[in-house]
Amino acid sequence: VDFAVILLEHAFVSGESLAYEDVFIYGFVERLEAVDRLEPKCNIAAALNDCPNIVAWLKRMQQDPRVRLQMRSAELHYKFLKGQLANEPDFDIQ
Repeated sequence: VDFAVILLEHAFVSGESLAYEDVFIYGFVERLEAVDRLEPKCNIAAALNDCPNIVAWLKRMQQDPRVRLQMRSAELHYKFLKGQLANEPDFDIQ
């Protein structure tokens, strides 16, 4: 099932309220800005501009207090992924 298509009809992947599936997917989507910095050819930001339903979902997710509590900055993800790629992961990064 296509993630973007589901979001055309529902506020969240799981339906009209946030659930595990949304949180699971968000954990990966949150890292995309860092991936874009590491590999600009990906141009993920431009691809998201073509998917307003996904952008709207991201905003809904980021407004939820439970999600906000666990959010990490793009800079933090960037530093961690950069360390991973250099085979020097920093698991205590802050």
